[in-house]
Amino acid sequence: MSLRDTFLSGIAVSALAIATPAHAQDRSFDIPAQPAVKAIPEFARQAQIQIVGAARDLDGVRLPAIKGTMDARAALRRLIAGTPLAIASDDGQVVTLRSTRPRRGDTAPGKGAVEGRVLNTVTGEFVRNADIRVAGMGIATTSDDDGSFRLSDLPAGEAVIAVSYAGLESAQVHVVVAPDQVARQDFALRPPSYGASDSDAAQTVTVVGRRQGQAAAIMERRAAVNAKTVVSADNYGLQTMGDVGEFLKSMPGLSLDDTEVDATAVRIGGLDPKYSTFTVDGARLATATSNNNNGRQNSFEQMSITGIESIELNNTLTANMDADSPGGNINLRSKYAFELAKRRIQFQVGAVGTSDSGFSRAYFPDDRKHPRIFPSAQFSYADVFLGGTLGVSVNASHYANYVQQDRIQTDWSYLANGRIIPYQLMYRPGPKITHRDAINVAADYKITKDLALSLRSTYSFYDVEYFNQYTYLVFGTATATQTTADSTPTHIVVKPNGTNTRLATQYSHRYAGTPAFLITPKLEYRGDRWEATLRGSYSTSQFNFRDTSKGFFQRTDSWLTRIGFTLDRAAQDA
Repeated sequence: MSLRDTFLSGIAVSALAIATPAHAQDRSFDIPAQPAVKAIPEFARQAQIQIVGAARDLDGVRLPAIKGTMDARAALRRLIAGTPLAIASDDGQVVTLRSTRPRRGDTAPGKGAVEGRVLNTVTGEFVRNADIRVAGMGIATTSDDDGSFRLSDLPAGEAVIAVSYAGLESAQVHVVVAPDQVARQDFALRPPSYGASDSDAAQTVTVVGRRQGQAAAIMERRAAVNAKTVVSADNYGLQTMGDVGEFLKSMPGLSLDDTEVDATAVRIGGLDPKYSTFTVDGARLATATSNNNNGRQNSFEQMSITGIESIELNNTLTANMDADSPGGNINLRSKYAFELAKRRIQFQVGAVGTSDSGFSRAYFPDDRKHPRIFPSAQFSYADVFLGGTLGVSVNASHYANYVQQDRIQTDWSYLANGRIIPYQLMYRPGPKITHRDAINVAADYKITKDLALSLRSTYSFYDVEYFNQYTYLVFGTATATQTTADSTPTHIVVKPNGTNTRLATQYSHRYAGTPAFLITPKLEYRGDRWEATLRGSYSTSQFNFRDTSKGFFQRTDSWLTRIGFTLDRAAQDA
């Protein structure tokens, strides 16, 4: 895979929007030897000129150190001398760099190419973003989503190709390149091996599980052209209810908004959730949830981790992302069948219970017995058909959960005379049952080596049934009290006083369902000189409360007034 044609951003462009005239300018330079993707922005900053270059033209190019005072243009020519980089244009305001290396698929006459795939032997999956380099030639690329790569414009003869991937041993092979021919060379990367001492020779290490997510995340960040954090879904294993919110709790740079015990929305960099966007494979989700029916922010109610390979937190946006996300973007990336070397079928069953659960059924406020431990199931299927041109991945899950949500609250009066004493006590048993059914389907068809048609579709149905039975003991307000003068925070005496002293209840029994659906077809061409993506998407999301005809109701209140009582507790913090 070659890097996308993305202009360097940040200090090299935005900070130098005020370009200087084209006449000779002496500047002081102190730039160490380093890769071009770092050296060019730093040179632009020190030279106070604007330089534009394609990221893939700079990839794999290392520039020498430069130090001293000299003309900016002369320093630039000195910096890139002996490399594939050249000045394509200089209008006195902007300097444009281009690489003289032929692009992938544009092998020069008399030269050849090498192509192949990179396999992780530990997981049996092909890896993307593996680093592939030709020793001594400054030619490099990274593997595509299906592990494939191509190196073009190699001189006829023997070439040394090195492949590296985080967490696996690097591989290096000698390949004979024939003129005007494409050689095939696949790589099977193995886990690191370590020599054992005599005392360790008899010990046996048994591998009982495997996870490759962290390595994939590291390689994804290395290849990214923007600031991003990538976390693989297998880093944290199975998530209760397949909840995206539970997963994001472990990601740095994020804070979550909660409703009762559930995470409902995310803040990136502390900004309001409406300033961030959620996408699934780059496509936006429609918004309709119990927490936000009018705004543009998404809620975790309408999305599931089922079928998701990784979650990407984009702190800065790229040109192919919507620009209405100053906080950033969170993208859920679906699993991809072409990553697998063979068919995979997985089925898992389990049970979901919380600290409130028990094996026996329990009475809820509707005077019916309900289970408190629920079965769960996950199914995953992926395979490749039609000679390796059609990949299909299907993932489905079912979860249910019970949470008690008991709540006890004391509200305090802050009186003008400096006295502080409770004025209201609240107790609420709030049993809640939730279900989530989800399915994720991904289909990819390779029309040609550079042209692919893909279809992504997700469906999630989340529902919640909850019983809230609030009981209030009221004997004042935030600024007034109905307690006797000798009452203390641990011994409270209340005399009857009309409606100012009362026992109140607020009872509700509600059910709500949130179906969410997204389908995204995409036609994508990825060549070396340019890329093009034609994408369409359709998304719908609903939030439906069941009404009284189904036996549910929003709230019913009752008051018992003109009462007096005495309250005692062992300590003020009891």
